[in-house]
Amino acid sequence: MLKIKIKTILLFFSIISIVALIIYKGELFKTIDPTILTLVSGSIGFIISKIIEDVKENKQRIYEQKRKYYKELIRPFRDVLKSLKLKNGHAELNNKQINDAMDNAFDNILYASDNVIEKYGRFRNNSTNEAETGIHNQYKTLKLFSGLLIAMRKDLGNKYTSLDEVHILRMFINMSEADEQVYRNEFKKIN
Repeated sequence: MLKIKIKTILLFFSIISIVALIIYKGELFKTIDPTILTLVSGSIGFIISKIIEDVKENKQRIYEQKRKYYKELIRPFRDVLKSLKLKNGHAELNNKQINDAMDNAFDNILYASDNVIEKYGRFRNNSTNEAETGIHNQYKTLKLFSGLLIAMRKDLGNKYTSLDEVHILRMFINMSEADEQVYRNEFKKIN
């Protein structure tokens, strides 16, 4: 992606340099046939529009792949949230969900941003780290999960989102204003 941007910028500056040289040396306009100038400028315009179109199509394909893989990556955890909501009990991932999550993690390595990969790793390994300390912090798990969702949103184009973790959690958990304040206070304690 970065190579495409560099090539596009170099092409753009090359074209501007050529046009500036032609304008500066106005004598060239007098000696070149207007038909040739029209063909050259049309060709340059066509090439630039083709490059821009290719970049847009490539971004769209990557966006669709990311969206698909992100959806599959969080599906097992979404299922756990649903079962918690329906059963009002404790739910854990079953072996099939764990296998699916691992397969999807491999797919995401190719498409996910560095931030999403880092957030997913922290979320996924949270229970292991808590088992070592013997402390289970439900707030930390929720903060890490909502942080992962925010990172995915940003990677899919919502770079300037003003949502925080509590805003995301309100999509899944019924909260009063007092509950929101409790979550925000607990999240501030977590690094």
